[in-house]
Amino acid sequence: MARSFRKPKNYLEEQSWLKETIPQNTRNTTKWSVKIFEEWQRFRSNKVVRNESISFPCSNIEDIENLTVNLTDMSPNTLNFWMTKFVGEVANKAGGRYPPKTLYIIVCGINRHLQEINAENGINIMNKSDLR
Repeated sequence: MARSFRKPKNYLEEQSWLKETIPQNTRNTTKWSVKIFEEWQRFRSNKVVRNESISFPCSNIEDIENLTVNLTDMSPNTLNFWMTKFVGEVANKAGGRYPPKTLYIIVCGINRHLQEINAENGINIMNKSDLR
């Protein structure tokens, strides 16, 4: 008895199918996380790395780009630097701190976005062993 299989999908059908495998809530959280980062980036008064006070270990400051670079175009050093600043400065709509779990969800959403955009060479900001 012969098995029946679906016909092969083209590129667009595969992309649509893959998108459907990600739960809507996850897609919404990813979008929300990136929106928060981009709003912080847009409204932050200082975007020049040389004008920043740095209270954490930071090597190769000359390799870090200013905050004017698009999130998906940031080098690993730039991303590491500005994500550290972002996590310390991000606030909810009332101006208060997010609980640690919410901060984790925001960072995971940004990480998902970066991996979706640059699937083959995506940096994993949640992986300590990704030393780029």
